[in-house]
Amino acid sequence: MPTFQLEASKNNHPSRVGEELRRIPTGNELTKFASLMNELDSYYAKLMEFETYEPDEVLAAVSAMSARLTGIRSELQRAGSQRANHLRTKEVDPLINDLDLQYKTHSRLHSMKVDEYRMSMGQPT
Repeated sequence: MPTFQLEASKNNHPSRVGEELRRIPTGNELTKFASLMNELDSYYAKLMEFETYEPDEVLAAVSAMSARLTGIRSELQRAGSQRANHLRTKEVDPLINDLDLQYKTHSRLHSMKVDEYRMSMGQPT
């Protein structure tokens, strides 16, 4: 059950802090959300291309994307609006989880390639 803290408004009447969650977003907010959605879509498209990349290239791309998504997640967390929370929980967090899986998978593939190279050179693994 959501709880609301009371704060004094400009006319000194108590109001609910959560009231701004029900207001209609302005044009700038809608543009920012649309921009974020486009950026997230580009990351999903990049995920689909990973099968053609070498494991070390994937690791570099995943690291960069994860860093950016962490920043986006922080911005959405601070915004605190219902729309920002929805975008964070339904889009950003699952993408971060997907990237984590990609990192683990390609890190293992990279280790296997290094081991294969060392074996081909006659070095112990």
